[in-house]
Amino acid sequence: MLKQDKVEKSFVDALVASLTFQFARIGDTTTTVCEAFLPNGFSVGSGKSACVNPANYNYADGCKYAQERAVADAANTIWMLEGYLLKVTGATSDKLPELVKDWMLDYYNKHPDVRDHGSIVKAVADAGSATLGLDLSSTGSDMNFGQAIVYAKAGYKVARAGWNGAGMFAYIVPAANYSDVTGKSGLANEEGGKVPYRTYWALKTAQNDIATWAPSGSDSLAEDWCIVN
Repeated sequence: MLKQDKVEKSFVDALVASLTFQFARIGDTTTTVCEAFLPNGFSVGSGKSACVNPANYNYADGCKYAQERAVADAANTIWMLEGYLLKVTGATSDKLPELVKDWMLDYYNKHPDVRDHGSIVKAVADAGSATLGLDLSSTGSDMNFGQAIVYAKAGYKVARAGWNGAGMFAYIVPAANYSDVTGKSGLANEEGGKVPYRTYWALKTAQNDIATWAPSGSDSLAEDWCIVN
C-alpha cells in the first residue's frame, strides 16, 4: 500500500510551472488582474496590480506584476489543496491513481467471496476517471498476475512488458452463447443453434488475430504485467 507523509516541493513546483494565465484591465482604471489556472482549467490563484497616476499606466507592466502575485497566490493554494488531499486520502493528486489501484486490489483480496468483484473494480475505476480525472490505466508494468486478473475481470486488456510480440494483449471473454460454426459439439441449444461457452482467456497476437490463451508458468509468476490502453 502506498505510504506518503508529505507534499513534495518538486511536485508543487511542477504544478506551478504548468500554470496558464488570463489577464484583463478593469475598465478605464489602472488596475490589471491576472487569474492562474491549472492544466485542467481549475483556477488556483489571482493577482492584481495598479498604479496611482493613469499617465504611468502600461498594460504589459500591469500584466507582469499581476502575474507575479497570481503565481505566489497559486503556489499557496496548491500547497493547501494538496496538503488537504494528502490528509484525507493518504496521497497527493499525482499519487492518487496508484492509491486507488491499491484500494481496489486490497478490497478484492479481503473479499474473495464477492463474485462480481470485476464490476466493483470497474465502477471504482470509472468513477475515478470521470469524477477525479484520474488515468487508472496508467498502472506501470509492475503488477503480478493476480492483480492483472482483477483488472481483466473488470474488462481491461492486460499484457506483459516481457512479451516480444508487438501489440499483444490478453483479455477475458465472458460466458455467452455463440453460433455452432462446426456443428460438432452436439450442444447447440434451441436459441438459433448456439453453443454455451464458458468464460475464457483470449489473446491478441502479434499476427493481428485472436487466439484462445492459457498463461504459462512464467506468465503466472511474472511481475511485469500492465494494463493496455
